[in-house]
Amino acid sequence: MDVNRILGAIGVTADWNFEQVFEHSARRLARGTPAAFVLHVVIIARVSGLSHAEAVPVGLTSPGPHFGGADVLLFHDHVQDCATVRHKSAASVLALVIAHEIGHALLPAPAHSSVGIMQAEWDQQTMDQADDHEFRFTTQQGALIRDRLNRCCGMTAQR
Repeated sequence: MDVNRILGAIGVTADWNFEQVFEHSARRLARGTPAAFVLHVVIIARVSGLSHAEAVPVGLTSPGPHFGGADVLLFHDHVQDCATVRHKSAASVLALVIAHEIGHALLPAPAHSSVGIMQAEWDQQTMDQADDHEFRFTTQQGALIRDRLNRCCGMTAQR
């Protein structure tokens, strides 16, 4: 729901599908359903072989360009660590990370910014903004995301 709220603030809606995504996507394409931007979100429980001293992100989007979709990896143990350090729930941090990675899939590179959800690093003050629903895409990022979806998917997204 938090991801939908963040996307909804920029005029974008998302449909979530929790069945086997690859088979479902193939069936939809075979039936001739309208094009969509499909994200495969994979949550990895634990990243092995790395020490906590090494900088490992909480999420990672496959390198672009992303025409009709993208693969997103989320590292649950790192999301949990971030939530603990910032005194937030793992669910709320996970939602922010998903939204951030959606930004990487839809915004032109480099997608990081100095404000909003696309900041490269989130400090305590930034995370506290999330509690007040102030941690989101900028107006310009929202326009770019809607434009990208309109172009790649033949959809009409309006603010």
